[in-house]
Amino acid sequence: MDFRFIWEHLPALLEGAKNTLIVSLVLLVLVNIVGIAGALARTSRVKPLRWLMIAYVEIARNVPELVQIYFVFFVFPSLGWKLDTFASGIVAMTFFGGGYFIEVYRSGLEAVPKTQLEAAASLALSGYQRLRYVVFPQAVRICLPALSGYFLYLVRATSMLAAIGLAELTFASLDLIAQYFHAFELFFSVAVIYLLLVWSLAYLLRRLEKKFAYDV
Repeated sequence: MDFRFIWEHLPALLEGAKNTLIVSLVLLVLVNIVGIAGALARTSRVKPLRWLMIAYVEIARNVPELVQIYFVFFVFPSLGWKLDTFASGIVAMTFFGGGYFIEVYRSGLEAVPKTQLEAAASLALSGYQRLRYVVFPQAVRICLPALSGYFLYLVRATSMLAAIGLAELTFASLDLIAQYFHAFELFFSVAVIYLLLVWSLAYLLRRLEKKFAYDV
């Protein structure tokens, strides 16, 4: 183990880790938007919307993630949609991540007791008010552990974006290995950085779960 080599090239790895974190935070926003909107469509009374969401979820969850990333990166330009590496990675990961989040939010919405809806209706609350003040807060509390687990999965899955040349943590390590052939030191460092990153995010998500447990 050459610790001096690790120290000398740590800035390049940390730059890759910064890009991994940026991608992860962008995904956190986008997959929640897709998940909430898709879950509402999935549970609506409009059959075409339900069928569309079912088809989307089946594709997103059953086609391998790397295939979806390659599809966006290589196929979209041939259709006239030119995206850079960052945008391609975000679109692909939002697509398959949204499929998981839709199902989690759907299960949370359906898990809210019907008596809660009946009580809200008896108070003459509008459909929006019932969703905003009664259904959605309870659904989020139910969903949060599963949402946290899927988000941490997406953080780890950002490593697949190295396949299309996005300069995240894994790509940074592969670039250094191609130059210096110190595979053991670099992959050891990458593993430690991923562990620290995921553990830190998991800690913050656990704090969020505890907050919702008392505040919702």
